[in-house]
Amino acid sequence: MSGKFYLAAPYNTREGSLHKVGEIERLSGWACNARWLLGIHDGKEPDLCARDDYNDLRDADALVLLDGVSSTGGKWVELGMAIALGKKIIFVREDANLLTNPPVFCSLPEVIWVSSHQTAAEHLLMANLDEGLND
Repeated sequence: MSGKFYLAAPYNTREGSLHKVGEIERLSGWACNARWLLGIHDGKEPDLCARDDYNDLRDADALVLLDGVSSTGGKWVELGMAIALGKKIIFVREDANLLTNPPVFCSLPEVIWVSSHQTAAEHLLMANLDEGLND
């Protein structure tokens, strides 16, 4: 059995993130459980959205964090929760120019840095093999 991952990304990149999630799922065999990607939070009370996101992250085996410019910074809160919950964390930084100011908590040894969502999928696939998560 493969694991579940939560995707953290700027909300304004939701449509592009859906494409990347599809590729990660196809390449890794893992399933994304982030309900925010489905658009069900549109018009919903913020506290309910936050509770959904927390529960989805708590129930996931890993966090895949797609870097990018965000107006809310929610992905950084999700990163902190993932660290506190002891999740496997994969930080995807596709734009090399963003390396000028790396986020301080992404320097922790438990945070794996990759340069593409395809490489994130490879890490999830390897986690299946390392932890016996395959069928």
